Amino acid sequence: MGVGAAVLFRLLPVSHPGRAWIFNDATHAWMLLIALFWLLILRRKFPVGRLSFDGMRGWYRIWLVWAALVALMVFSQPRHAHPVLSVANLAGTLTFQGILVGPSEEFLCRGLIQTALNNFSRLGCTKIPIAQARVRLGTVGAALIFGLLHLTGLLQHPLSFVLPTAVFAFVFGLVAGQYYDHTGNLWGASILHDISDFVAVGLPLLF
Repeated sequence: MGVGAAVLFRLLPVSHPGRAWIFNDATHAWMLLIALFWLLILRRKFPVGRLSFDGMRGWYRIWLVWAALVALMVFSQPRHAHPVLSVANLAGTLTFQGILVGPSEEFLCRGLIQTALNNFSRLGCTKIPIAQARVRLGTVGAALIFGLLHLTGLLQHPLSFVLPTAVFAFVFGLVAGQYYDHTGNLWGASILHDISDFVAVGLPLLF
């Protein structure tokens, strides 16, 4: 029910395009509240880790590699593919992408959903080979759910735009989920998510 409400929030800007940022903020605040409710109220624990140098030591390399990958993808797109934003919208978008999106989506999709799926013995113990790595089946399932959530953009954008975004989100979910399984640090996944979104939104506007 909670995830369904988050999807509904995500669809509402279709009829209120001028206030899309309000619904985007509400969607991600709701996602974060769902995860925190399970973590703090229901006491269903999932690894969070520490926001410290030692706690995130295993994440630094993937941050750099992923930021470079996103930058290459941005530069490979035609210039008209990037929207022109006002100064106010730009500031709000960059703040939103750089602070709220990462923790809200990662606490829900990686922390809550991925951990829950991997706690099922059959899903958690089964691993499948992907790009010379063995990934837990629950991690793949959480990445798939994460990718499918991005298909809600079909009511606002054409399939040619939304489908690559959903596929990219699925790949991101595999990468972030695999590192989360190895490090148990959700802050590292959140920062990786923020870096990815910030580069994708901010880089085209600089060049």
